[in-house]
Amino acid sequence: MNIYIFSIPNIDDRNLKDLFASLPERCIALLEDIDVIGAASPQHFNPSEPDNNRDIRSSPGGVSLSSVLNTLDGVSSQVNRIFILTTNHLHKLDKAIIRPGRVDMKAEFELASKSIAKAMFTYMLGGQENVDTEEQSEAFAGRVPDSKFSPAEIMNYLQRYRKAPAGAVENCGKWVDNLLQERRMNK
Repeated sequence: MNIYIFSIPNIDDRNLKDLFASLPERCIALLEDIDVIGAASPQHFNPSEPDNNRDIRSSPGGVSLSSVLNTLDGVSSQVNRIFILTTNHLHKLDKAIIRPGRVDMKAEFELASKSIAKAMFTYMLGGQENVDTEEQSEAFAGRVPDSKFSPAEIMNYLQRYRKAPAGAVENCGKWVDNLLQERRMNK
């Protein structure tokens, strides 16, 4: 099945409807950053306010909760489509989006442990001639803080050293420090 990727912050209700109408009947639709829809954050919704209708509120990109729900399983929805929703803030999602029957499975991708960092180093950079993969992977994992980086961040770093595993180990401390400093500045 073909995969179609939609970044919710970059589309509005009309675009969402048009884009989904143009999809083939059998496909996978990935809706990224679903938590940015207007009703995704319960702190903005107060059911006691008469003018606060959560079905018409929109995200910064203009996608309303109603449009997303109709896309997933409303009258205009299609069968034989698999939807994958991503979020970095599961707690912000409106319960209507993730209720049983609409979302059948949840999978959390955790930050990498030292053992994951070691396995990634071995997989990506191991097996090269004249390289002590075990020693280098241990050294690399020892410099990567436990549960601070995503596997994608580690993979991105390691890809730069495809032909130079020793460089990945040697420069790891600086990479870790820079990434942690960048995060502190962004808070």
